[in-house]
Amino acid sequence: EQNISTKGTSITITVHPESRYTLDKIRSSRLQRDLLSLKGSGNQYSFTMPGSNVTVYASFTRNGYTVKAASTENGTIQLAQTGGKDETVTVSLLPDGGCIAQGVTVVDETGQQIEVRSSGTEYSFIMPDCSVTVQAQFIRVLPFLDVYADQWYWDQICYIYENKIMVGTSETLFQPDMTTTRGMVATTLINGRKPETSENTIFNDVSPEHYYAVPVIWAHENQIAAGYGSGKFGPNDGVTREQLAVMLYRYASYAGLNTAGTSTALDKFSDKAEISSYAVQAMTWACGSGLLDGYGDGTLKPNGLLTRAELATVLMQFHELLLSQEHNHLLVEGGKTKDGTSLKAGPIFLIAGGMSMWSFQLELLLEQP
Repeated sequence: EQNISTKGTSITITVHPESRYTLDKIRSSRLQRDLLSLKGSGNQYSFTMPGSNVTVYASFTRNGYTVKAASTENGTIQLAQTGGKDETVTVSLLPDGGCIAQGVTVVDETGQQIEVRSSGTEYSFIMPDCSVTVQAQFIRVLPFLDVYADQWYWDQICYIYENKIMVGTSETLFQPDMTTTRGMVATTLINGRKPETSENTIFNDVSPEHYYAVPVIWAHENQIAAGYGSGKFGPNDGVTREQLAVMLYRYASYAGLNTAGTSTALDKFSDKAEISSYAVQAMTWACGSGLLDGYGDGTLKPNGLLTRAELATVLMQFHELLLSQEHNHLLVEGGKTKDGTSLKAGPIFLIAGGMSMWSFQLELLLEQP
């Protein structure tokens, strides 16, 4: 823009950057190329008109766009380094322990939503010509702060917690990598119930004040778990894979389930000879039923210890096995079975879909003709 001014006149220049731009530098010079002194700041400057033409130069910097992560609870929004318009911005959601992410919403300065694409646990969007805010919601599913949604055992622990099969080692910890003990397994089998047992234990290493005292007594009295002999049960000993198979096998028998195993279920394992003789039948059933499987090297590791996460996995599969056999059990109404048979007393285990896996037990016996 040209203006005609006389020598000695004070000239004021107001700079109006376009949207998304900021004034970077401003200078003025005569035709002889020597610079004039400019006074001012911000977007307004002035100089005194010399006795020759003057040219004013200004340079501008394009403003960067901001991508702001909204404040959240139960998780963190992680943003990749942002760029300019039309560049791809990547968003990762990091839920806290026990929480899951519920997706991403991106809104611009006017509140309009920006299209978001998802790929697994990552999200992305194309940067518009303005700043945006990334929003996400994290939902607490489990009370355990040490169980994360990206771990292999997440679904299994959610399942056993929802079905009241296992609890944590405290109100806020599950300790999935802790070795499972024999006392823990016995405790899961009574599933929070208080079954009738004798008041005294035959095991000198099981004191009445311990959390596993009643479960261990019940498991022993019902021939589900045995001790080592010499009055020892070993409640704090790590449970081996074959010991767990035996306990579940005996429990399934106690519940009246089908425990017939596939005779060839163990043939594919190179270390099947390491299975203790007392556990062969139980391991055959457990492997044939899909409760236990081998490792990538073709071994079964019958004497290997289980973590609590691995126990959760086995118990989830056992629960599903119980539910799958529900239709094989007699439904009782008015003292008779579904087909009208009279009943007296004896054990029939009834499974209720969606309920705790060992919550319903009825003492009945078919009357013999």
